[in-house]
Amino acid sequence: MKVGEQMKKKRTELKLTQEMVASQIHVSRQTISSWETGRSYPDIESLILLSDFYQISLDNLLKGDTGMVEEIKRKTELKENRLIFTASYMINLLLLILVLLNLFKVKMFQMSDYVLIFIVMIILINSLILLITKEKYRTLKNDQETGRMKFIRKWLPFIIFLIGLLVGLVSQLQWIVPIKNKFQVLGLGCGLMVAALTLFTVQKLLDKNQNKTV
Repeated sequence: MKVGEQMKKKRTELKLTQEMVASQIHVSRQTISSWETGRSYPDIESLILLSDFYQISLDNLLKGDTGMVEEIKRKTELKENRLIFTASYMINLLLLILVLLNLFKVKMFQMSDYVLIFIVMIILINSLILLITKEKYRTLKNDQETGRMKFIRKWLPFIIFLIGLLVGLVSQLQWIVPIKNKFQVLGLGCGLMVAALTLFTVQKLLDKNQNKTV
């Protein structure tokens, strides 16, 4: 018997309304209805509360409902994926700040060209991790995009960020390319990087809002 069917059967036996159950699980009545009809599944925290409330073991509650087990696995992977994405995003942001402080000649943040290049390489590698986790996130959410929109979401922020980073780097590494208007070029590079980070942020917010509606 599926989870939703067990929930409805137990609630009926106890002569409880969906509103009563919802108040105990701290969700809306519509959510309880959606769970009972199988339109959606409870998360692991709600599942534990339901198990305690109905006095049904988790093993019995999950037994025979492979869809529920797969949904728990999917939500767990989504949560882990979001944590990796957030960690990589914050690391890149921190490293970018260090690079910018160095480019603007802030004391105590001056680095040699070799250290700067090393940090840039870390940012680039970490950007690839961001792309991989982002693509996995969309796969787990069954978000199928094709054509131009898929290309824009997957590669455009990374390309803009990479160009901005290289422009900003070249403006400082004058032993590679001598530049007269160094700060103008630096401003262009910083602007491109900020634009790329803005795109990443907007896409992340859209993903978060979409996740709330699922």
